[in-house]
Amino acid sequence: MSSSFEINPDYVKSLTSFTDSFLCDLDDNIFNICFTKLIFKQIQNNSNKTEKLLFELKNDSNNNINEEIKQKSKEIKDIYKNPRMLRYHLDPDILDLNLKLTLEYKNEGKKPLSLKMIENHYHDNQLIMQFFHDFGFCIPHSVNQQDITYKFNSHEIDKLSKSKSSFEIKTDTFFFANDKLIIHNKTLFYFSKNNNLLHK
Repeated sequence: MSSSFEINPDYVKSLTSFTDSFLCDLDDNIFNICFTKLIFKQIQNNSNKTEKLLFELKNDSNNNINEEIKQKSKEIKDIYKNPRMLRYHLDPDILDLNLKLTLEYKNEGKKPLSLKMIENHYHDNQLIMQFFHDFGFCIPHSVNQQDITYKFNSHEIDKLSKSKSSFEIKTDTFFFANDKLIIHNKTLFYFSKNNNLLHK
C-alpha cells in the first residue's frame, strides 16, 4: 500500500478480507493512547444485567509495547510469526453468550482525542461480522473506560458452531484517534470443544 494513502475509518469498513499486513506501525500511536485493563464478562440475565467475570488482563507498564517487541515486529514480515499477532483458544459455546468487554485506557498525550474502534471478523477469509464503537472524546492525562457488548447472533456464526467441531475466526481491530489510524491488532481465535471456555 502506498505510503501516501491515508487509511481512514471508511476504508477499514470497506475491507472484506483479513489484511495480509499490519496497516500501521507500533510507532504510529503518536497520541500515546495506552490500554491498561481489559475485562470480559458474561451478561447472565438481560433484565437485571447480572454479570459473571470470565477473565481480566492488566497492563501495569507505562507503555503499551516494549522496545524488544517493537524491534521484532519490524524484523518479522510474516504476520503469523509476528509478536503482534494474538492467539486465543476458546470453547465455541462462548458464541452463544451475551458478552461485555470493558476497556480501560489512558490518554497520555497533550490533546483531547476522539477515539473509535472498528472490528472485522473473518472466516475462510470472508467477512462475517463487523463492529463499530465510538468511544467519544477523552481529555489529556485522563483514565477512561468503555463498555462494549457483543451478541454473536449472525447466521454465519450459528452455522459454524453447529456444523463444525473446530473452526477458526480471524479479526482485524483498528483504533483511530481523530480519524487517524494509530493501532492495528490482529487476533486468531481457535474454537474447539476440547478447550476451556477461555484459555489464552
